[in-house]
Amino acid sequence: MTIIIFFIILSILVIVHELGHFFVAKRAGIRVDEFGLGYPPRAKNLFNWKGTTFTLNWLPFGGFVKIFGENPAEDGGDVSDPRSIASKPRLTQAAVLVAGVFMNFLFSWALIARGFMVGLPASTDSGPLPPPRPSP
Repeated sequence: MTIIIFFIILSILVIVHELGHFFVAKRAGIRVDEFGLGYPPRAKNLFNWKGTTFTLNWLPFGGFVKIFGENPAEDGGDVSDPRSIASKPRLTQAAVLVAGVFMNFLFSWALIARGFMVGLPASTDSGPLPPPRPSP
């Protein structure tokens, strides 16, 4: 059961991270060819949305967003296409790259904030805290 929980939590973190790359790339007008959970070989095409294929892959340790122009040799070497990441300004390219880490940061902040709003469990093993010492 523990291994299943581990894979569920890992999958959630990977999805949040990759969604950061995905949304910033789409917002910048960059073509995203594939959003994959896990690493190839491909197990199943889940669905297509706005030109992006969402896939489930056999190796469950991670995920990826295949962005057009990220690897020019694989994409036919056409870096002049306006929907290629290589044709975008360096600041836009950096924003796409940093977006994954930023989304993980926002997600962790939201979880911690939610925990404080709802109440976090506290350990009862240590007993009550000792009274404070008077200052000299």
